[in-house]
Amino acid sequence: LESPGGEPLGVPGAPRPDGAEARLHRGDLLLLYTDGLVARRGRDPADGLAMLCAAAAERHAAPPDAVVDHVLRSLGAANPDDDICLLAARVT
Repeated sequence: LESPGGEPLGVPGAPRPDGAEARLHRGDLLLLYTDGLVARRGRDPADGLAMLCAAAAERHAAPPDAVVDHVLRSLGAANPDDDICLLAARVT
């Protein structure tokens, strides 16, 4: 999905974010995550995003919980500087 731009969700007083749409098909895997997963001290967030995409692609056909486990291991699950939330859902 393309980023809709604007302020991140949950920022007090921020205007409503722009909308974005994408059609998902049976078997598609949707990953929702907080920035703490990809942004780390000393690592460009774009590199973290590339690592996330690569890890998800490696297990794209696995059950969602296995994808989450693999992504967290691949990116170094614990981030002492930020929280991490990752949700995977498969379209059925």
